[in-house]
Amino acid sequence: MIFRFICTAFFFLFISVSVNSQTPYVDSLKKLIAVASNASKKLEAILEVCRQFEQVPADTLYNYINAAEKLLPRHNNKDSIKGWISYYRGVYYNSKASYDSALMIIDSEFLKMKDKEYSNKLFLNFSYLKTNTLIRSNRHKDAIAEYSRILLMAEQSRDTFSMAKLMNGIGWAYMELDLDKEAINWFRKAVHVTDNIQYTKHFGRIYGNMASAYNSLKLYDSAEVCVNRAIELNRAEQNVESLANALNIKADIYLHTGRKTQVEAVLTEALELRKKKGDPFYIVSDMFQLATYYAENGQPEKGIAVSLEGIEIAKKFNIASKLPVLMNALAENYKVGGNFIMHSETMEKLLVLKDSLYAANTAQALADIQGKYDLQKKENVIIRQQLELTKKDYLFYGSMMLLALALLIAWLIFRNYKRKQRMKMELALAEEKRETEKAIAEAEEKERRRIAADLHDNLGAYAASIAANVDHISLQSGNESIFSLQELRNNSQAIVSQLSDTIWALKKDALSLTAISDRLKIFIQRMQPGYPHISIDVTEEIETDFLLPPSQAFHLFRIMQEAINNALKHSGCTNVSVLIESAGQWKISIKDDGKGIAQSNTGKTGGNGIGNMKSRAHDAGWEIEWLRNEAGGTSVAISPATIN
Repeated sequence: MIFRFICTAFFFLFISVSVNSQTPYVDSLKKLIAVASNASKKLEAILEVCRQFEQVPADTLYNYINAAEKLLPRHNNKDSIKGWISYYRGVYYNSKASYDSALMIIDSEFLKMKDKEYSNKLFLNFSYLKTNTLIRSNRHKDAIAEYSRILLMAEQSRDTFSMAKLMNGIGWAYMELDLDKEAINWFRKAVHVTDNIQYTKHFGRIYGNMASAYNSLKLYDSAEVCVNRAIELNRAEQNVESLANALNIKADIYLHTGRKTQVEAVLTEALELRKKKGDPFYIVSDMFQLATYYAENGQPEKGIAVSLEGIEIAKKFNIASKLPVLMNALAENYKVGGNFIMHSETMEKLLVLKDSLYAANTAQALADIQGKYDLQKKENVIIRQQLELTKKDYLFYGSMMLLALALLIAWLIFRNYKRKQRMKMELALAEEKRETEKAIAEAEEKERRRIAADLHDNLGAYAASIAANVDHISLQSGNESIFSLQELRNNSQAIVSQLSDTIWALKKDALSLTAISDRLKIFIQRMQPGYPHISIDVTEEIETDFLLPPSQAFHLFRIMQEAINNALKHSGCTNVSVLIESAGQWKISIKDDGKGIAQSNTGKTGGNGIGNMKSRAHDAGWEIEWLRNEAGGTSVAISPATIN
């Protein structure tokens, strides 16, 4: 017994001196552990420290968990305490990015809680932990489904505090998917679900998330109001993790609103707080913030180094949701540093990564989850109303039984009629299926003919040129042979580029306007070195990111390519601008400041390039027009055809 007491005392001495001072409340709890008069009180004090895990570094939490397990045999209520110890161990693994280990503990504890009643506080905490872990491991769809399931329980029990936490969680999941408007709607619901001051003082995390979403949408005034509220609440509650997040958001707002001199102090305070936690998920978030700061302040070497380090950490701990923003920061620093080759390669990798994340978390799947949640919510309201009526008058059950009997008789009468109608419907569906298959076959044949024409028109010319260059090489020598080889190389690269663009479009089920815009930027980067005296800019004002079928996306990309090529080769311009707008409907404009296009060149007898642009627009059901700018130059506008 004496030996065990000495070992235990040494262990508590170790964990109390191995960490830096945290918040005053945590420090007071550590003192209670040291002066506890018996094992039971010591265990209760340790568990209270574990409850403050947001204010305690992960490694320190791990030491307290082990200390609690050593004291567990001497506590009467072993099963309940053991469940909470497992919960805190899951929190530790989650903060260390060991998501598989965290989920294993969570699922194991769920099996033990056979009833899984909402009133069980331990069940609720494990549910919150599971959704948090799912988001961190890039399983946003599963996280939203889990949040929605528990939210229905909270609404049924009228637990407004839990409702606010769960709505904040759903908003966070949408925000991680870059669906900021949907996220803000959920955050607003969260802060308005209750006006209880005891609850709202804990809403610092919600206001911080709302500020982040407004910041992403460039609504900086709203973002600053929310982030100041978040900082105020988090300081009052001594929430280290949420306070660090809010400070980073505030630094980003300062950066985008021209207050760069105030950024360093805020980031420094956030970094000191983050060191106390050591959570890799938020460490890589801070690295993205810092890399963005370096890019916007002309320090690309530092920004590249921080971005690459953050990408390595994200890959090491499988934090896939943070890879796109880190790669975007890396590309921006390459661009600022003038390394356009690495910028182009990083953008292409980013496109591939976005495609994979989009496939894992489709908007349709999220919409299905939201629909199920709304339907179940309505059903719960009906059930609650029925229960309230039942409490008032037990005769309701008799009425329901009579109604059920009447419905049964009506159903038996209607059954035969329904069977006949079903047979007719099946015959109609079979006929419709045959017609649909026929239409699909015709559409596929048309698409094959179009692809063949594209390959013949675009790649055939380059192939013919290559053959001519080969003949010249056999007859020429010296500088003439070198020139032919260079032409051969250029035409080969053009064929590869044309094939790459065609395959990019046809291998997708659908392509968004942002994806087409990103592909156009890569095309512009390939063209820019050949026209160093011309500035080419792409501006995106996309509120609704429309999805286009691959054939339409390919038509749109080719029309935009041809418009830019015409401006570069024939207009004599110094500036080309591309504007992609998408609110209620999408519209694309390509403008130059050159000599302008003759009206006759856009008529029915126009060149092959303009004729092809018109043909593609007609096939896709769009309108295309050429206009002379008042200040000089030409504008090409493409938009869906209006229906009269």
